[in-house]
Amino acid sequence: MPRTKPFPVRRPRSIKRGVADGKPTIDRKWTGRQWINPAQNNGDARIRWEVTQSSGPYPDLDGKFYISDCNKRIDLDFFGGTLKRYRYSCAKIDRIVDELLKFKLAMYSAAKAHGLKVDG
Repeated sequence: MPRTKPFPVRRPRSIKRGVADGKPTIDRKWTGRQWINPAQNNGDARIRWEVTQSSGPYPDLDGKFYISDCNKRIDLDFFGGTLKRYRYSCAKIDRIVDELLKFKLAMYSAAKAHGLKVDG
């Protein structure tokens, strides 16, 4: 099925989950989705992510990042309930971004070596 527009990015929403130990438990969730391939490609590769913040007697912060292409899917988990876990998750994201940029540069170099006119 051809795509006509990108997925919308959803604003955070609050979800009341009930009461635990006499305190209300409220979850907030941020979500986003985006197609990876250009619209004319009609592929179903996509990125989806969600971040959930929960309050109550056991507050926590969880993030999930999904990349899917054809019949393969990668699921990445990020945790941030404490400052230490949050910093570890940020470092993990930075490493992934750094490696993706290195991969992009290698693809560019290989394309030029292959004789493709990738400049301009």
